[in-house]
Order: sequence, then structure tokens, then C-alpha cells
Amino acid sequence: MDDRTSLTNQLTALLKIYYPQALKVVGNHLYAEIFMEFLDKYPSPQSILNAHQIGITKFFNKRSTSSKKTKERVKALRSSIVVVHDKDELDCYVFVARQFCVRIKSLNEVIKAYEKKILKIYTEHEDYELFHSFPGAGPSIGPRLMAFFGDDRERFQSVEEVLKTSEVAPVTIQSGKMNIVRRRLLCDRFTQLSFVEFANNSIRSSIWAHEFYYHKKALNMPHFCILRALAYKWIRIMYRCWKTRTNYCEKTYLQVLEKRKPAWYQKVMN
Repeated sequence: MDDRTSLTNQLTALLKIYYPQALKVVGNHLYAEIFMEFLDKYPSPQSILNAHQIGITKFFNKRSTSSKKTKERVKALRSSIVVVHDKDELDCYVFVARQFCVRIKSLNEVIKAYEKKILKIYTEHEDYELFHSFPGAGPSIGPRLMAFFGDDRERFQSVEEVLKTSEVAPVTIQSGKMNIVRRRLLCDRFTQLSFVEFANNSIRSSIWAHEFYYHKKALNMPHFCILRALAYKWIRIMYRCWKTRTNYCEKTYLQVLEKRKPAWYQKVMN
């Protein structure tokens, strides 16, 4: 993944020099198969301007279901400006761009193979149902959560240990009358983001997580502060489920909230 990111960054820098218009049709993922094929077929502004509009439209329609998006892409590309006029210089840029595409496509295949293997191990694991029961885990985040907790139930003796290891627990700086609580900066970002991304996904799948988020949002708390606070709550739930080998049940947790009645829970009640 890091190698692919490095190559896509280099390709982006190259395209900004001789083919900036191409970046306007990429979307969020430069490494996507559609864009790799696009650069192979139309590797320069000249190739786009010399091509027939119907051919460009067919190219995107064949690979995309959105006709509106295709029209926007074609319109942006047809307004391309030729930046490099010298043919030999342009050929060098095109050659390097295609080399990047070949390497990125190769990494795409390797990453797909890894993802397939990870998914197989995940779905066949004895704890699959447990981690799959968390709303928003899915085939991407679920394996990351499972890998973090592991198989050894004696690894964590308390939820506080889990919170610290997850890098989600905040850091308290205290000296005299000064008391500052802030997020961890020097930490394993991948582990921290795994829980933050899960918390973000859970907003769409869990009733109480949705209400917790929007209650805090109404109090003008920053987005990522809310997600870390939500992840903090989820980790406590996950630890309990993992320790007791019990699948998560939204209905059961809502009953717990019914007894505790936190301020943000009133909206769920209504």
C-alpha cells in the first residue's frame, strides 16, 4: 500500500507538469483501473484533442454507470491545454507515465491477492461472527479489529490496557494547577485510525452511535474529536464482547442505555 501511494504521488507530480487536465477526471483514487486504462489509451493532451468525442464518451460509459459523470469528464478533457509542445520532450513524459502505470497495476494485483487472502482468513476464523457483529466493521475494518485483539484472551487484563494500546485513550498533562487532556500525537496511527474509521462507519449502522455523534456535533465539538470519543466507547464494548466471546447486540446495549439514561440518549428515546 505504501509503495502504491508513493508511485501515485510521483505520477500525480508528473501529470501536473505536462497533463494537468487528466487529474480532473481521476476522482479519489489515482490508482483505479479506469484511470490506468485511460492513461494507456490517452497518455497526453494531444491524444485527447485528436481523439473523437464519441470515442472518449464510449470509453467512460463502458466503465462507468453515470452518464452525467461521463459528460463532465469529457467536457473537462476536451478543454485540455497543450503544455508541452516539443514532441521528444512529450514522448519522455508519456514513457515515464506509462512506466508508473505498469508498476501501479502490478501492485494493484498484489494488493487484491492480499485482500482476498485476508478476507478468507477472517471469515474462517472462530471469532468472525463476533467481530462481524459490530455495526460498521465490514470486510475491511473487521480484520483490522480482529488482528488488534488477537486470539489470546489473557493479553489484556483490563479495558484500560486496551484503550492505551489502541492509541485512542487521550493523554493527560498535569503540573501544579495546569491540567491538559489531548489526543495522542506520537502513536501507531494505523491502529488509531482503524478504530476511528470504524467509529465513523458505525454512525450509519448503529442507532446510539448516530445519536451520540449528532448530539456532540450540536455542541460544536470537532468531527474527529467526536469520532475518537465514540471509538473510546466502542472499545469498551468490544473488549467486553471479546473477553466473554459474546456477539454484539444493538438491542441489548440500547437496554443498558435505557437504564443509564445519558444526556444524548434522550433523542433515541424520542
